[in-house]
Parts: sequence; structure tokens; C-alpha cells
Amino acid sequence: AEEGEILRSAVMRLNPEQREAIEMAYFKGLTQQEIASRLDEPLGTVKARIRRGIVRLRKLVGPSLRLPA
Repeated sequence: AEEGEILRSAVMRLNPEQREAIEMAYFKGLTQQEIASRLDEPLGTVKARIRRGIVRLRKLVGPSLRLPA
């Protein structure tokens, strides 16, 4: 339960575009192509947002959850 709260808190610290793309991918199960279509954004933009968001999440939660950087 504590780990879930740490992760939720970290997700909320992402910028809105990264948060939205990550929520759609990991919590709603959409593919990157589906996300790009729904957001009317290029696929490369969606991929970059997700990648940068994941890197940021690792930095935010890594020390707390002992995740690899």
C-alpha cells in the first residue's frame, strides 16, 4: 500500500502531458498508437512523453522503492 502511494504521488509530479500519456498507457492499457490518435499528436511525441515520464518516475521513486536508475 505504501509503495502504491509513493508511485501515485510521483505520477502526480509529472507534467500534465507526461502524466496523461503514462496513465493512458499503463492504467488504461492503450497502445502508443491509440494514445497518439486520441490525443491527436504524432506517435513520436507520445513515445517521447512516455519515455521522459518513465525516466522522471525512476528518479522520483527509485530511492524510495529501490528501483534501478
